[in-house]
Amino acid sequence: ANVRDNDPSNNFTVLEAELMVSFISAESWDYSGSQRLAYDLRNKLFGAEAYNISLADVKLVIEIGPVSIGNTMYLHSHNADPTVQNVTSYFTDTSDLRFVSKDTLPPSSLHSFYREQANISGLL
Repeated sequence: ANVRDNDPSNNFTVLEAELMVSFISAESWDYSGSQRLAYDLRNKLFGAEAYNISLADVKLVIEIGPVSIGNTMYLHSHNADPTVQNVTSYFTDTSDLRFVSKDTLPPSSLHSFYREQANISGLL
């Protein structure tokens, strides 16, 4: 089930995937915001009355953290499927910045999602 199923007007364009943007707070307290979001998604509690979104609907998590000044940025990935590779290629092809890819994850909110479902792809 997805958001489109609950729209009575059914005015949605068919896309490969839907995008959800969330701003998570309380990450400085042991990632409690992302842990709660992952928990709610796993237990089908997130938007249960309106959207019916579950953790199975999440294909890619992109976390944007602090960005440093300079011309080198680091992209950390997990489960680098074709979607992650496409996003990484987009960043490198459309920017004057130098991106360095890492296959390991530093401490981040992404770990909250991986604890719940290990096959979710992620980019930090």
